[in-house]
Amino acid sequence: MEVSEFSAWLVIKELNELFGF
Repeated sequence: MEVSEFSAWLVIKELNELFGF
């Protein structure tokens, strides 16, 4: 996995936790 992909996944994970998706 590339670093950019991992960073994007972390951002999505954080957003999902914040907005409750």
